[in-house]
Amino acid sequence: MTQDVYQVTPFGLQVAMFFSRTYSRLLCTGLSEICDPIPINTPLRRRFDQLEQAITAHVDQLNLVA
Repeated sequence: MTQDVYQVTPFGLQVAMFFSRTYSRLLCTGLSEICDPIPINTPLRRRFDQLEQAITAHVDQLNLVA
């Protein structure tokens, strides 16, 4: 019985590093800004609030139930 060995390709390593860095540099800090129970007036928080308002307006326009 042979065992298959997984070998990381250069592209696979680049993808893994991209997602790892994206998570640690953007998502952790970004999510803490937009999910903080005490709103902090940051550019990301303002844009997220605008996005949320636009989604709500679009849902209301289409008469969808959220």
